[in-house]
Amino acid sequence: MSQNAETEALDKAAREWINDLETYENTLEEMASAALDQDFKDELSAIEQWFRVLSEAERTAALYALLQQTTQVQIRFFIQVLQQMARSHPMSNILSPNTFEKGV
Repeated sequence: MSQNAETEALDKAAREWINDLETYENTLEEMASAALDQDFKDELSAIEQWFRVLSEAERTAALYALLQQTTQVQIRFFIQVLQQMARSHPMSNILSPNTFEKGV
């Protein structure tokens, strides 16, 4: 790869990274705004009440169906949230793939 092509590739990657950061910032601002909206809070509460009465299989199917509608930004957000939730779970060290790789 030529020096010029490398520079262009790095510039493109930097622009994409900056665009992603701006998108994340906008999304967080919109989430904060939605969290203050009483109509949204009421609708979310109704959804949460509905979700609580579902079986585990129904919850999984509902979550899967909703995840099919997500954007790449949302997917990355959920991955981060799920990884954090997994790390904070008491069994995470025992069930970690790293544990099995070490031969424990």
